[in-house]
Amino acid sequence: MMENIVFFSIISIFILVGLGIILWGFSQQEVLVRSQKWPQTRAKITQLALEDLSDVDGQSYVTTITYSYTVKGNSYQNSNIGFGYCASSGKEYHQRIYQVLAAKSFVNIYYDPRHPYKSVISKSPGKGIYISKLVGIFFVIWGLGFLILFIFSSSDFQFIGYIIRLGVISIMLITFVTVFISCWRFVDTKKIDQLTKDIRQC
Repeated sequence: MMENIVFFSIISIFILVGLGIILWGFSQQEVLVRSQKWPQTRAKITQLALEDLSDVDGQSYVTTITYSYTVKGNSYQNSNIGFGYCASSGKEYHQRIYQVLAAKSFVNIYYDPRHPYKSVISKSPGKGIYISKLVGIFFVIWGLGFLILFIFSSSDFQFIGYIIRLGVISIMLITFVTVFISCWRFVDTKKIDQLTKDIRQC
């Protein structure tokens, strides 16, 4: 009985984490859509760095920036590069963004007219938005998959249980392969994405 409680608790956390990641991705997507009407202004780069966040769990890099700007006489400071932009293992990708920004003293940024403290350099979606959705879907489907496999593992279901388990395993494997290949394409460091292009032109 205790083992079942632990199992269901772990699966529930797995699914909830997946849903949380998906919701974060869609929230970023929603803000991104609204930002298409944001006005533009000039901002001064006050701090820039290519950070190595690698540890025993793996390699991770990110370009961090701080820029200041003025809207209607009020001064603001922000560090957002683009929606969904975040640390990842592709050093070349972040290094490219760093080098582009390092050649600039000022950048054009877009700000929320209702909340001027919210701003971004690029209004294009970063890879993080797409990857978060894919990872979230993976967590949810595999969590539900393990739950269904557990439920139909009982001998009471016999043949129909076998068919269902086979179908669930197939879906889980297809999801894994699809998410893995898709994420691999998104983290391709040699591909110039729209966010990088925007930063070059800002």
